[in-house]
Amino acid sequence: AGPAGIACADQLNQAGCKVTLFDKQPTIGGLLASGVPPFKLDKTLLRRRGQLLEQQGIRFQPGVGVDEALLRDLLITEDAVFLGTGSQTSRDLRLPGQQLAGVTDALSYLQRVNHDSGSAALEGKSVLVIGGGDSAIDCARCALRQGAAEVTVAYRGAERAMRAEPKEKQAALEEGVFFRLESVPTHVLGHEVVTGVRFRRPDGGE
Repeated sequence: AGPAGIACADQLNQAGCKVTLFDKQPTIGGLLASGVPPFKLDKTLLRRRGQLLEQQGIRFQPGVGVDEALLRDLLITEDAVFLGTGSQTSRDLRLPGQQLAGVTDALSYLQRVNHDSGSAALEGKSVLVIGGGDSAIDCARCALRQGAAEVTVAYRGAERAMRAEPKEKQAALEEGVFFRLESVPTHVLGHEVVTGVRFRRPDGGE
């Protein structure tokens, strides 16, 4: 019941099909619900969208994970099955030391933010975000809203190569995020907890 599944269900319903939407999460929206920060998307819009689709005849099965057995049954009982599984895993940087306490991935962090948007979990902390896409910027801006004392986005390339939308980068700058460019992470430093990150620079320095 993410964006692709909702769009597919809507189109099929309009074409006269009887549609059932399964999702393992208790709410619809996929990454719109769990991966987009509340300050960028009012989640009541997703609930309203779900209500409208239900009124149009689409049946929802929230909190139901489709495993192999259920999929086998659906292939028998339904005329067609659409799999809109979405993006469920973050990219693994495979950095030495990334198992230390205090290191997390973007999807997990944003899910926690969406679960408790008023949290001050990062009060007074220094936060480093590795990456140059919209998710990295979202994490940085969320960290500020959770009370972080300073937030840095580190990106391996030049600014022009960053995948993040220019308006998102500008918003982050205006909110106080610092950007460290042309810095390739090589190690997460620390013992039990993070104390720093080592980077490689284009000139060979660290």
